[in-house]
Amino acid sequence: MRGLPILISVSLILFFLLFPVKVVPQDDGQKIDYAKLDLNKNLLKGSRWSIDKMKKVLVNKGEKVKVYHAVEIVDISKVDVDTMSIRIEIHMRQRWEADEMQLPDGLFADNDPPEVFIQANPKILDSLWSPDSYIPVARDTKIASFTVQQSVVNIFANRTIIYKARLYTILGCMFDFSWYPLDKQMCTLNIESLISTVLGSHRTEPEPMARFGSGLYGEPNRTETFITDTTTSELVEYMWETNQQPVVYSNLKLLQYDLHFPMKYGNGSALRWGRGGSYPYVNLDFVFERQLGHHMIQVFIPTTLVVILSWFSFWLGLDAIPGRISLLITCMLTLVTMHSGMKGAIPPVNYIKVKTTF
Repeated sequence: MRGLPILISVSLILFFLLFPVKVVPQDDGQKIDYAKLDLNKNLLKGSRWSIDKMKKVLVNKGEKVKVYHAVEIVDISKVDVDTMSIRIEIHMRQRWEADEMQLPDGLFADNDPPEVFIQANPKILDSLWSPDSYIPVARDTKIASFTVQQSVVNIFANRTIIYKARLYTILGCMFDFSWYPLDKQMCTLNIESLISTVLGSHRTEPEPMARFGSGLYGEPNRTETFITDTTTSELVEYMWETNQQPVVYSNLKLLQYDLHFPMKYGNGSALRWGRGGSYPYVNLDFVFERQLGHHMIQVFIPTTLVVILSWFSFWLGLDAIPGRISLLITCMLTLVTMHSGMKGAIPPVNYIKVKTTF
């Protein structure tokens, strides 16, 4: 037992001789190993953006933060007339500049062009300032996922941040069926900020835009109220990318509707919650024009043929009363049965439709 400590000491000496340990001194000026870089930790170090996100917006050199948007419509999987909603899949991109964000030393070289970027975990936006965007009329919105959530944050050498995500959303729409089946329906995708763009006293005046149900073939019109006082302080502005308008995938097909092109899009600020301020938004209008092929085959052509068939009663003799009555009753029952079977195409409404008049 007395020789055990000596044996252990000899074993340790042999181990360090055979497997030497290399000690690398710390060098603050050395390049960062991107594979081992903890972006969430380093980007927040010394960053005033992580202290108070709202305060940082208000004191951002007295300038409004411009948030640029780009949208690609990948799919419109459902137009539901019963719930008055549509389900769409979009690729959304937001871009803004974070001038005050403190980047860790060595993350980018001094001669790196502005196009050089790194990808960070989207959770970093919980600590940095980012647009508090939402879709006002969305009944449900989800970020698509496969193995992970399909969203990414790119941070560029010039402190530009780009957030990209693939979204599924169900939009509520105010459909009007007065002109059914010759109707056009509109649904608007609004991406709006929860951050008010205007502080201080202001006055408002209405601006006519569309209200659903008025206009030719039920083309929608709506009404918005806008801030008009120029003395207020603007904080955030939403706008579309200058050279990248919203696009729709070319292979997108709908069963009962044709999507009207060109699609209208724009941006602005709308008054929300009384006098709680003006909130910026970008909007994209979907106009759906109902296809007439199905209704021509199932309704208009058969109805016209039955009506023409009923005219043969005028050529029957005066003594052919039973034949005339049988023909007219058969035509009436055919029309009633045909149109009653088509009632389930749209929900019950309390106004007269074009189809009913026909």
